[in-house]
Amino acid sequence: MAGTSKKHTQPTDEALIGSDGLPRFEDREHFPYVNALSLGVSRMAHCRTTGLPHCVIEDDVQSGYFIPNGSLVYANIWKMPSDL
Repeated sequence: MAGTSKKHTQPTDEALIGSDGLPRFEDREHFPYVNALSLGVSRMAHCRTTGLPHCVIEDDVQSGYFIPNGSLVYANIWKMPSDL
């Protein structure tokens, strides 16, 4: 966690779980910054793999780029579920 966020959350964290305690799943509602981080990471979870490579079986041109026979290509699965 960034220093600024930690500075703001640490007193609350220590009040809830103590200075040597560990948070439990039930405590999650009391940690909005950590909860937001968790939701952000899970939103991006679909991007964690690169998919399977495919082998080009003949020379091809895509969007002006020459792709020679035998090249390995990967689908841009990061882009597939997004609207960008």
